[in-house]
Amino acid sequence: MSELRVTNIVGEDGVSSPTFTRGINVTGVITATTLNQVVSGIITATTFDGNLQGNVNGNVTGNATSATVANGLAATASVSTSGIITATTFSGALTGDVTGNVSGSAASATNLTGAGSTAQVLGVNTGSLNGTKLYLSGNAAAEIVTLADGANITPDFTTGNNFVVTLGGNRTLVNPTGVTTGQSGVIFVKQDGTGSRTLGIQSHYHFAGGTAPTFSTAANAVDVIGYVAYGATTIACTSTLDVKATS
Repeated sequence: MSELRVTNIVGEDGVSSPTFTRGINVTGVITATTLNQVVSGIITATTFDGNLQGNVNGNVTGNATSATVANGLAATASVSTSGIITATTFSGALTGDVTGNVSGSAASATNLTGAGSTAQVLGVNTGSLNGTKLYLSGNAAAEIVTLADGANITPDFTTGNNFVVTLGGNRTLVNPTGVTTGQSGVIFVKQDGTGSRTLGIQSHYHFAGGTAPTFSTAANAVDVIGYVAYGATTIACTSTLDVKATS
């Protein structure tokens, strides 16, 4: 049979809905207003046109204008759609752009990119923004990036906020690259085991009075430069010299 068009399917009594316990297998298209409480087995088809009500086991592929799910999508399900999927809960990985509000708890977020990479407000580990645009409840940290020692030491501000370098000779701290206005952090300057290493400072690092400090030269001494970038070529700096354990 190449095609079957049915307006209504009823049971033997002419009233009740029949039950197809072994399912329905169609190689073409199933078109229906609803398929509900008719088949207790499995319905397979090349295409479904109309509403599907009930549980769907296995992968769902192809284009869908919209998909509404009452009881959540499990991680074992795969749904591919160019339209909109709405559900009470989503369980498992979401791949693609997310448009609109996202609320509730998430076990983890590996990466936020694309259209969902920015937000007007963001709270982390909190149910309240406390009147801010960005609020974090708990601790936060940024790694300390090790700078390559050499005659000229050039921090790349796109790689981090905090930096450390151990001087192995007389050096110059070159103007940083990749500066973002508003970026802040610290630069730890350490003497090696020999000491007596000098550090020159280029012009984009601005210190009080326009004069860079004379950095420590004792073996293994540690100085700290704190900075805030208020322009691509203007880095406001402070210095804390000879930082060591309190006796």
